[in-house]
Amino acid sequence: PTAAACTINPLGLAGNLAGFTVTVACVTSAFTENGTPVTTYNITSTASTGAVGSMTYVERQFQATISRNN
Repeated sequence: PTAAACTINPLGLAGNLAGFTVTVACVTSAFTENGTPVTTYNITSTASTGAVGSMTYVERQFQATISRNN
């Protein structure tokens, strides 16, 4: 099995969230479980605004892992 990566950088937001920058990264891995091919997707989304080190800097991150039978 082979592994692949997918990344979407950066995503622009509108309205009240226009000041935030969002990046989404995805890493896939493939393996076999009891003879069944399975693909796992590790997805990380990070949103931030402000200057790093300043009192107004904010960053939040969400991670999820999803698997599916092929």
